[in-house]
Amino acid sequence: GSTVGLRVSFYVTIHGEKIVLRVLRPMNRLVEIEQLGMAPGVLKRFLWEALDVSGGVLIATGPKGAGKTTTVYSCINHINSSGISIITAEDPVAYPMDGVAQCAVNPAINMTYRETLRHVAGQDPDVVFIDEIRDQDSAGAAVQAALTGSGVITSFCAEDCINGLNRLMGMGMDDFLISSTVGCVLAQRLLGRVCDHCGEPAVPTAEELQILGYSPADVASFGFRRGAGCDHCRHTGYKGRIAVFEMLILNEQVREAMIDRRSNHEIRKLSIETSGLVTLFEDAVFKAAKGITTLDEVFRCVPRQLSPRSLEEIKRLQEG
Repeated sequence: GSTVGLRVSFYVTIHGEKIVLRVLRPMNRLVEIEQLGMAPGVLKRFLWEALDVSGGVLIATGPKGAGKTTTVYSCINHINSSGISIITAEDPVAYPMDGVAQCAVNPAINMTYRETLRHVAGQDPDVVFIDEIRDQDSAGAAVQAALTGSGVITSFCAEDCINGLNRLMGMGMDDFLISSTVGCVLAQRLLGRVCDHCGEPAVPTAEELQILGYSPADVASFGFRRGAGCDHCRHTGYKGRIAVFEMLILNEQVREAMIDRRSNHEIRKLSIETSGLVTLFEDAVFKAAKGITTLDEVFRCVPRQLSPRSLEEIKRLQEG
């Protein structure tokens, strides 16, 4: 009974056309930022240290279909007010929003990101939204917009926060410019949510505990669940999806490590030690421990670069 938008992709295969449909929520169903699924401590830091600060670049990263569009539009919706000038460059415009000056980029008529943002500077924007960094041209446009003093919100396809930063630096941009303009990188994934109608307690297997590096005593006080399958979830055990996040607030130590071209592993460990980074894997494991998703979904969807810290330590960091 509702109207939705569809973004359609066709791909020709040897057996016929493969089609992917992306469902775009109508404007009146934009997700509030408090409903994205961030832990209370992470949400508080995100609002105070990333979204509600003037200037700098905020980047949402993840693969296609990770929910980046939902997140960045929630960010814009959160800061949108009569006292803030927000201008966008999008290809295409996904959700029309009242009070936001939205522009559809069209390279066919030389309306590129760089050309569009060259004129945006004269509009005195407080925040510039670039829907996605796809190449050096759009990356340069984002950095230049930040250098003029505007806040920039954008998205980027990358595995996690650290890989996103290194991919940006690999686009030919000056390392110092990227390290000095990027303020926050938010990586995310979407996992299946355990069906509330058929969810039942579950005990992690010995193999799962071995992967996590936990003992049975480490997980005994937490509420892991699995869905048995029912009519409500089409017998899949999952109903809806939940987002998991990894938020990196760049500090001086991380910026210096970027300029020194330290490895991804070194920057990730440094971020955990100095910036309070909770990895995607840790956030996902903690949500599984709370019974929101399952370890099967965690292992299927989330990259594992480092072993997770104890659930009690993750809880302390997540819930502030």
